[in-house]
Amino acid sequence: MLRITAPSLRPVRALVLILATLLGGLALGAGLSPSVGDTPRAPRISGLTIVDIQGDAANGFDIHHLNGTIDYPETRSEALAECQGYDTLRDRARCHGHLTTWYADLGTMQQTIRYYQRLFD
Repeated sequence: MLRITAPSLRPVRALVLILATLLGGLALGAGLSPSVGDTPRAPRISGLTIVDIQGDAANGFDIHHLNGTIDYPETRSEALAECQGYDTLRDRARCHGHLTTWYADLGTMQQTIRYYQRLFD
């Protein structure tokens, strides 16, 4: 017996979906574009935004915020000593891993801030 099948509509549906997405994105973009008289607004920045980090993990960091406040987190050795206060090995290891990551991130953020400060100097 000879079977006759209809051509698959999947490629056509995919093409229609892609075109509809593109046209919808263009229409949305056109509706959101600013007019000639509009001026862009400056983004709102939180006062807790970090603007500078000084120091290192061994001697302690100074974290300076946009609103003028400064945080002084404990040194890495002090923080690791507090990890020894946990009862189980698992909790001590989790604390140690968390602190290692946190201090490494502070160092990376310090480098990033210095890089961008050089760009604008």
